[in-house]
Amino acid sequence: MQQIEKNSPLVNLSLLESLQGKKKSDELDLFIPFLADILEELNTETIDKSELQNAFNDRFKIVTPLGALNSLLIRAKNLGLLIKDNKQFFVQFSKVHELTKQSKSKKSEIKNSINSVVECLITYAKEEFGEELTYEFSEESLYNFIRANISIFTENIDGSIPETNTKIKNKQYLLASFIKHIHQQKKSLIPDITRIVKGTLLANYLTFADKTSQKTKFNNITIYLDTPIIMGLLGWDGPTRKKSLHEFLELIIDLNANIKIFDVTAREIRGVFSFWMETLQNKRYYLLHEMTRQLFNSRGVTPEQINTESVLLESNLNEIGIKVDNDFVLKEQFCCDENRLKKLLKRVGFKRTSHDITCVSRVFNSREGKSINSLNEKFSTFITPNKSIENVTNHFFKKEIEKNSIQVVASEKWLATFLWLKHPEHFASLPFDMLLTDAYTALNSDDKFWDSFLNRFKDLKKKGNITEDDFNLVRWNSSLFNMVQHASVLSGDDIAEDDIYAIVEEIKSKQLAEKNAEITVKTNELGSVKTEFNHTSQKIKKAINIFSHSISAIIAITYAWLWSVGMYYFGPSITVLDKQNISNGLVETSVYLGFFVLLILALIGALGGGLYIYNKIHNSLSSRITKQFFLNN
Repeated sequence: MQQIEKNSPLVNLSLLESLQGKKKSDELDLFIPFLADILEELNTETIDKSELQNAFNDRFKIVTPLGALNSLLIRAKNLGLLIKDNKQFFVQFSKVHELTKQSKSKKSEIKNSINSVVECLITYAKEEFGEELTYEFSEESLYNFIRANISIFTENIDGSIPETNTKIKNKQYLLASFIKHIHQQKKSLIPDITRIVKGTLLANYLTFADKTSQKTKFNNITIYLDTPIIMGLLGWDGPTRKKSLHEFLELIIDLNANIKIFDVTAREIRGVFSFWMETLQNKRYYLLHEMTRQLFNSRGVTPEQINTESVLLESNLNEIGIKVDNDFVLKEQFCCDENRLKKLLKRVGFKRTSHDITCVSRVFNSREGKSINSLNEKFSTFITPNKSIENVTNHFFKKEIEKNSIQVVASEKWLATFLWLKHPEHFASLPFDMLLTDAYTALNSDDKFWDSFLNRFKDLKKKGNITEDDFNLVRWNSSLFNMVQHASVLSGDDIAEDDIYAIVEEIKSKQLAEKNAEITVKTNELGSVKTEFNHTSQKIKKAINIFSHSISAIIAITYAWLWSVGMYYFGPSITVLDKQNISNGLVETSVYLGFFVLLILALIGALGGGLYIYNKIHNSLSSRITKQFFLNN
């Protein structure tokens, strides 16, 4: 087993989740056991807030706001872990030791847990990509992936994480495929990963401005969802993201928050549906996102189905608890500078900004120039999975609203953090599902690696290095996207021609193998049908044979009986001979002998004729019935 760093973020995030106390008043109580563990380790009688802040930073690689620490210290004082005298906090070690007893065994258990996960990642990278990863690199990469996809405090993270010499050029895909690997083949590690994710959500809470709200229902909050979230809820991003988003939606509904979309969002969604319909009707599949194309192909989606989705959009949203806000009215005195926001968004690469600007502007306008510092206040927020929009808009509003105000634009993770902590027992699978969804999103993202491959692939076709048939065979193959992403782990976006040829040959081989397998299946099915047919035919022929034998026997027996009766009444009689006065013994003997010869011949005629008739009728009847049955069927 590798030696885990003392202040490993993965260990401390897991420890934070494992040591959380029973929630008594609000989420802040969850951090008390971990604070006690830190106080015992620091072993100082008085509290130095800077030192305590550094301790949290060492463990979680985040800068915990002093406001959060102050709230935590006050809660610890109320619980008897600290006393305050002359504006100074003093540690009550007897109380601290009572609370930290359980951490001794937990730490060892958690280190073993983290070690299992990291070692699994090292093994996976070796088997899947042929790359030897160091323990340090693996642990840091896993932490960074979870942090990037779950954490809401990325701006506060210490970015000075050393890089390890490795050939890995697409760590995002490596870690995403590893999470998928755990979900599909290493389910025993899901609790270990989930513990880290839950710890991350708990650590997220430290960055919230509001540490006083004890609300459990939030009908004072209105949540406006962005287009990608709605498309995911409707199932157009695949079943994994749909499941995670519906859990997320159930969580919001459970807490009585209002869930809406703006009318401009509904129009944008219908615009997407319209584009899809036109693309499918004109068969311009190359315009679609690759994974969307594959989703359409697997489901057999038609333009008519998409049109139905568009027509029923509002009613479908109402069924899952989302309303369309068609009546929002801007208050002129609280409008923001939309032109300036548009310039900022275009500066970071946004081409179509109208929808996003309208949504952000309306949410800001609804707050009427107020800074929202408590979850007890009435407010709205715009929830988007797009981190760029979140970062740009919150930077844009930094002069208009206070620093610790609840954000105008936030991510799903931000919302999930404080909502999930209200009822974690009801949504136990949500944390891992959130990470799994992000992993699948990373695996299916249409990023620079895919674009680079397509450009190189098309160029090779133009040069004549790849035939038109091979290009079409490979380009529209459902495995291509994942194979390119897989190759990018080591090659990056500069994929070599040899790698492209290898992908082409692998797909062709797979296609040939699939066709051969299909032929084998069809051959086996045909053989089974033939065997069953032969078996059934034998039964039918046997039945026909029994029937024809029965009919032939009846006719033959009837013939023999009639022949015998005829001979009895019309043939020579022994009584006639008895009445004749034949004196010559030799003649009498000859007459009797002749009579018996005729009798024997008559019997032979009856039996022979009957047998002849039996065989003739049997053969003819059996042949005709068999031909008639099999020719007509």
